[in-house]
Amino acid sequence: MRVLVVDLGSRLNTFGGQAKMAEMLTERLGKRFRANYLGYRTIYTKRREGDILLKGSNVASQSTRNSRLSEARSVKILYNWAVVQRLGMLGISREELCRKVQEFGPDAIIANSPADFPLLKLLKSRGLGFRSIYIDHGSISTTAKQYLSKEGIPITFGTGLMGLTINRVKRRFFRFFDASVALNRDQFNEIKRFTSNAVLINNCLDIRPAVAKGARSGLGLRRGDFVVGYIGRMFERQKNVSTLIKAFMGLDGGDLKLLLVGDGPSTGSYKTLANGDKRIIFTGRLGSKRIEEVYSSLDAFVLPSHWEGLALTVLEAAAYSIPIILSKSAYIKDLKLHGIGRVLSFDDDDIGALRRLIVTLRGRGAHRNAVKVSNSISEKFSESNMVKKYEDLLIRLCGRP
Repeated sequence: MRVLVVDLGSRLNTFGGQAKMAEMLTERLGKRFRANYLGYRTIYTKRREGDILLKGSNVASQSTRNSRLSEARSVKILYNWAVVQRLGMLGISREELCRKVQEFGPDAIIANSPADFPLLKLLKSRGLGFRSIYIDHGSISTTAKQYLSKEGIPITFGTGLMGLTINRVKRRFFRFFDASVALNRDQFNEIKRFTSNAVLINNCLDIRPAVAKGARSGLGLRRGDFVVGYIGRMFERQKNVSTLIKAFMGLDGGDLKLLLVGDGPSTGSYKTLANGDKRIIFTGRLGSKRIEEVYSSLDAFVLPSHWEGLALTVLEAAAYSIPIILSKSAYIKDLKLHGIGRVLSFDDDDIGALRRLIVTLRGRGAHRNAVKVSNSISEKFSESNMVKKYEDLLIRLCGRP
């Protein structure tokens, strides 16, 4: 079976769980099928014969990706219109892109981003007979007002006229695919409202923590520091990192440090908010080896998001036995239904509650209990089970191994 994993969203999102999942699925599914990747090179992309790597991924420079302008509604609408109408601004003509996919001859295409939808529609119109799977990382199934926009959705997804309601847009979008994968139970229940082809497959990870010796000194940290960390996109509308910064700045102590790892359109705002607090360290985007150093240095991991699927960073932190603090929006039911102990959590915008939880983790007993919870998360979410579910889904849709 030939499987093509597509992630055109990688042009702007070269760092984070979505890009990492595209590479992980391509690599893992490649052990049983012929699996290749179509998209832009990210920090996770490995060299593989048969991959369709698009040129021009650097057209959107780092400064552009980190600019507030990249999140302006007028810019997003113009960009999405161009993609939907002509598959333009992708660094390749649609004729050449179609030819490359036709040469590969996929039995199934896995779409990892809403930006992939126009391409799959085009390929279907050219007569390619493949099965399609969409993985929803929270983009479409979320009901968060911070994401959804009646004006932007129809253009973004290419599902019809501007006058369509959000629910009609979602219905057209999800029904296009032969299967839509939800990463958590709430997403699954939301997608089921629009299609009978919803499938629940939790994100999972099997990693062997690589404890980096001397990691703290390489990050400008001292041995006795209590280090709180966030790893991911600097994207306020979803990630809500401002709440973490405000909570941290209200804490006293020169031995407290906050590591903020990643980049995105909110980076500048966060640096302004930090107001020169030297305890707050912005590392920018880091490669996998440096990320290992970060995890090896953390005493607590915080994910303050307004919405999540099942964040890979949570699973990574758990694998390193790091105590985890989640916003209640990121604390998905799936973490509560697997016999896992209670994860420390707070209301998304409750700065005081987050501040108190950080203080609580400095106590030896609370820290020890939180480590046990993280170890339980790591045990329950097995990557081998996740890959098996994707393999079974592909075989069921295509009718053969």
